[in-house]
Amino acid sequence: MKPHEKERLQKIADEIVQTIIKKDEAYGSSWKSHGGYSAFFNLDRKYSRVEAGAEQFQFDLFKATIELEEGRDSLEDLIAYALLTLMETYTVPMQMPDRLHAILDLDQSGEPGPDYVDQDKEG
Repeated sequence: MKPHEKERLQKIADEIVQTIIKKDEAYGSSWKSHGGYSAFFNLDRKYSRVEAGAEQFQFDLFKATIELEEGRDSLEDLIAYALLTLMETYTVPMQMPDRLHAILDLDQSGEPGPDYVDQDKEG
């Protein structure tokens, strides 16, 4: 990956995370209102939209994402739901790769480390 592609990827990821945070402020955790079932069906719904759009362009996802007004939004929503699902599953220590313990400031038991700040309990 070229340096400018890395920067673009980071910018896109940051924008998706910011959108997730804004939507969480507006809608809360409704995406998982029925647990993993809700998460699955939200992912499925967004995948179906991405698939339907791609089908219009003989499954050329690049072209569909560029040409369709809702193409990019549906793809970003799919990524957002995937990130939220990963975040939720990483709260289970046995399923979390070791490298993420450091990123999320968790000790090996899965408990927050001394520098962890629970945003829900602050303010």
